[in-house]
Amino acid sequence: MKKIDFIGVGVPRSATTWLGECLASHPEINFSSQFCKKEINFFSDNYKKGIDWYLNLFPNEKGKIQGEYSPTYFWNKTVADRIKKHLPNVKIIITIRNPVDMIYSLYWMAFNAIQVDRPSNFDQAVKADMTEELKLFRALYADRISQYLSLFPRKNVQFILFDDIYKDPKQVIRVMYSFLEVSDDFKPENLSNRINRAEKTRSNYLKLVLRSIVNGLNRPGLRLIRRRLLNNLTLYKIYSKINKEDTKYPPMREETRLKLINYYREDILQTEKLIGRNLSQWLKA
Repeated sequence: MKKIDFIGVGVPRSATTWLGECLASHPEINFSSQFCKKEINFFSDNYKKGIDWYLNLFPNEKGKIQGEYSPTYFWNKTVADRIKKHLPNVKIIITIRNPVDMIYSLYWMAFNAIQVDRPSNFDQAVKADMTEELKLFRALYADRISQYLSLFPRKNVQFILFDDIYKDPKQVIRVMYSFLEVSDDFKPENLSNRINRAEKTRSNYLKLVLRSIVNGLNRPGLRLIRRRLLNNLTLYKIYSKINKEDTKYPPMREETRLKLINYYREDILQTEKLIGRNLSQWLKA
């Protein structure tokens, strides 16, 4: 069977796009042929298509290791077992971020997306425990990490903290290349690119028009078209260029931050023990 050497399962808004680009640019690393560096989502959303469909996405070039990065894998409780079943010796990359900052960044990303309407106030969203796609549990890491560590040897699991990427991206990518056993002196072009750019919508009217079109396709017979439109990277880039611009998120209210720190406190302490890193900074307001 065609060999897959690594799979990234990090949480969103933790520089997974940046990391995927750094990995894909390495001359000894090969990503899937039909997807832009990450988010094949086979073990989560496309599993019914079969393992052969998945393996055929990789060109299997001689002398290169192969892998992918799909943030949807982290939350899905069935993914780790599926990966173990088909790829028992694969290396796992888990990227995580301070859960309070991650959920806040995820909220703003979703707020500016066109698919579904979101609460216009983060405090309201927290009070409602987010929408279906933004549940606070998505920033609970310990159970998912425990699952991977129970299935794969510790030497085959690499943890990457967003904090480390932000402070010293060069060192992080060197560690990653070493973990994957490729040349660690390669310097990717996007090494100094901005990580997790904050964006805002220029025209809410355009966003609402496109949302109406997308929602109109959410019915039998049209859902495949809807999914392809939403997953089309070229269309996303065009929309982003037209209707998004860089910004800074407004500061989170201190009361809200404290509430979220208390919500995640026990999970942070458990995660700290599991990955062997001091995460006390995550518990500071």
